[in-house]
Amino acid sequence: MKDRILALHQIVNILPTQSLHIIPIILPEAVIATKEKNEKARDAAYNLLITMGKKMQSGGTVKSAMVDGMDEDSGDATASIGEYFLMVSAGLAGSSQHMISAAITALSRMLYEFKGNLALRGGQLRVDDLPAGLVDDLLSTMEVFLTSKSREIARSAIGFVKVALVSMPKEVLEKRLEKLIPNLMVWSHESKGHFRIKVKALMDRMMRKFGYETLLPYTPEEDHKLLVNIRKTRDRKKRGKQAVGDEEKDDNAMVFHGTAESELTRVAGNRRICLRRHIKRKGQRSRLLRSRRRIKYIKAQERRSSPTRDVYPRRLG
Repeated sequence: MKDRILALHQIVNILPTQSLHIIPIILPEAVIATKEKNEKARDAAYNLLITMGKKMQSGGTVKSAMVDGMDEDSGDATASIGEYFLMVSAGLAGSSQHMISAAITALSRMLYEFKGNLALRGGQLRVDDLPAGLVDDLLSTMEVFLTSKSREIARSAIGFVKVALVSMPKEVLEKRLEKLIPNLMVWSHESKGHFRIKVKALMDRMMRKFGYETLLPYTPEEDHKLLVNIRKTRDRKKRGKQAVGDEEKDDNAMVFHGTAESELTRVAGNRRICLRRHIKRKGQRSRLLRSRRRIKYIKAQERRSSPTRDVYPRRLG
């Protein structure tokens, strides 16, 4: 599979602008390959998706009549990144859970790659010439997929929400919190597949972006403990970093004024390591080694004085 994807990648690189109808033909194969078990095959599929997107973004013509399954009367489409998003989003209507999950994964990767094209125009999020409201429709669809009984689809939908938090403007996502958070919290009680950890990390990211007070009204009452735990953890980390920063400032001030005492402590990364404790542990290890050597010496003496030594003498060379 990896070699085939790499070969398709080379074909797309040399594809002329008049032959872009090849892209919708090989697109389903590239989307499905994002779910391959082999990591190199997945990376190759992601690179192929991005290369096809950039090829579509550079312009050209997609002859719809030359695509399998399309009517001969279908008109030609102008190549653009918006048209490419529409092609990939068609996979969300797939008949299998695997195809839907792969389409969501592909859209997540594309959204992250082309996030520089995202912009608010007239109060709506647009991606270049993407039809108005399509990105909002994608977000609404992901909200529904979060409630899916399929773990595979839900896992991909959670990944899409994570990418959306990084890529999309705050104003767009804030309108979606009312439906997004309750649907997301459905998986906060699921221990299989690391769903609980993923949801907690996602809520932590949301709290950094929107704040605790913004998320609280949309969170179900039985999940308030999770938000409180995340907030306390964040506050604890902030206090720890602030304390370390204050101690470093005090140490620098003491050294600058020439009043620094013997260097009993040093900073390694963000943690302070006590040299005195290190010396103590080193002494304990030394005593342990001496004890082991002593025991070894005593056992050797016992073997030398053993009566069997005289009965069964060693063989001489």
